[in-house]
Amino acid sequence: MFNEPGDNPVAAPSESLDARVDPLGEAPVASPVDPRAEALVYALRRDLLVAEYSEERLLSLVSESARRACLQGYTAAAAAELNARIEAADSVDPADSVAPAIANPADPAGNANLSVPADPAATIALLFFAGEPVSEARLAAVFSQLGVAGLKTLGLVTETGSGYFRAALSLTPLQMRGKTPGETVNTWFISDLDDHLRQKAARQDHVMGIGGATRALLKQLPRGSFGSTSADNSPSQPEPFTSALDLGTGCGVIAVQLAQFSECVVATDTSDRALKLARLNLRLNAISSVTLLQGSLFQPVAGQRFDLIASNPPFVITPGGSDYEYRSSGFSGDGLVQQLLTGVPEHLRPGGEFVSLINWEVHWGSDRFARPASWVERLAGVHTWLIAREVMAPLDYAMMWARDGGSAQHSSEFDTRVTAALRDFQERKTVAVVMGSVRIIAAETKHSHRAATITGQLAAGDVGDELSRIHRLAVQLENLRLQQFLGHHFITQGSPQEHRRYRPGQESPNKLWLSVASPFAQQFEVDPLVAAAVGASDGDLTLGQIAAALAELFSVPAAECYAALHTEFLELVWAGVLVTEIQQ
Repeated sequence: MFNEPGDNPVAAPSESLDARVDPLGEAPVASPVDPRAEALVYALRRDLLVAEYSEERLLSLVSESARRACLQGYTAAAAAELNARIEAADSVDPADSVAPAIANPADPAGNANLSVPADPAATIALLFFAGEPVSEARLAAVFSQLGVAGLKTLGLVTETGSGYFRAALSLTPLQMRGKTPGETVNTWFISDLDDHLRQKAARQDHVMGIGGATRALLKQLPRGSFGSTSADNSPSQPEPFTSALDLGTGCGVIAVQLAQFSECVVATDTSDRALKLARLNLRLNAISSVTLLQGSLFQPVAGQRFDLIASNPPFVITPGGSDYEYRSSGFSGDGLVQQLLTGVPEHLRPGGEFVSLINWEVHWGSDRFARPASWVERLAGVHTWLIAREVMAPLDYAMMWARDGGSAQHSSEFDTRVTAALRDFQERKTVAVVMGSVRIIAAETKHSHRAATITGQLAAGDVGDELSRIHRLAVQLENLRLQQFLGHHFITQGSPQEHRRYRPGQESPNKLWLSVASPFAQQFEVDPLVAAAVGASDGDLTLGQIAAALAELFSVPAAECYAALHTEFLELVWAGVLVTEIQQ
């Protein structure tokens, strides 16, 4: 949760959050910064490493259909598959049922050789993914270093009776990008129970785990800096960041990823509970380069500047700004987004970048970008790229977030939430809500602003570096005179496809369009002149040379050809279809 201006919260470093209770605040346990708790977290890390419990392993243990059903609240299919694997492992001869000892010399807690039962990852998945109770004996065998007592002390399990335990917190594996291109690292995150395990309304101070929004933001983060927007040459590989900020860290997922990209990271949140869980997760993933601070928006880092700022803020628009802490800001309407965007410029270093997911309102009589455009157009020294991903009617938006909070449809609680939200929207004459994202680069050239609606699917892989390069290149090209622009050698990238539609018997197509799959799936209708120019863009000729030849071929005035290709090629650069020799 963020605070309204005037609340004057006191920022505090993470060390001051040393409450001697567990992250849930329900039972006395060791503090996450207590040496005893730290030893328990490292013991948990060793057990997970030895069990080889990773996102990739989880995907191999449970079928896609069962995983999908599980995330929709039906866990029986996933539980059946996992129990079958466990039973198969148990049927192996006892002499072969123990995995070979594994050394973990990189683990900061030690390098002991550890032995575990066969297929322990299936038991961990049964407990924390399928939400099934597991016997004390099996837990003791799988978590041989931490032990059942350690699981209870960290608040990870609760006893159900008859010697069985159920997950009290979620423990989710996630494969992240590593420090070098192509490298991946396995990480784990403790959070409050995910929706499919909780199966009831969340508590007001609920701390989210790894949701769809978090995964979308992770995919869109650049791995390093690609230089300034005024450079004649941009590096093909990014330079590591010196400093990064995770604004509204929650349980710390984004902060752990930023620690792979930056020498030092600051992560902030207003929630005590979130910061305690974030601290646990930093220890669990052996991260020491992240500093946790408490406070709202940029208040904890006043006067500081960063190479990268990432934020998955509590952007959900709720009546009076009051709702669950993980998604509601305390601001009215989209006031959080306005405060967030206007505070960015004074916290970015030259060439620095800001990436965030945001929601904003569309008011009666204005277009979908009017509100955020009015905020960023007044900002000096930045290049802003607003992307609208989905536009929702107020009713659809209110119902979606009522369900997300655990309110059962047709219940009185659900009706109350939706009715209150609709009344709140009506007071501001809100006719739609836009769900999207924003990228801001600290400028060394004149200010610029772009807004685009892109509804196509985000590419399967990580696209953060690609989006950063696109943004920087497009800004450079927009600042060129026509003749300078025509002097560049353009090259297609991302394997764009050309499509043609014919009527039966026609020799010429009645429609031409280009499609690209990354960074977003998009289609662009083009005329034959533009299609021919894109097809000729292999880097050998300048755009001016291509345009001159096509003007003669298509019998159009050269000036018209130059102007048309200038406009169309710039749009295709923004789409990721074309790059220039600047980025080769």
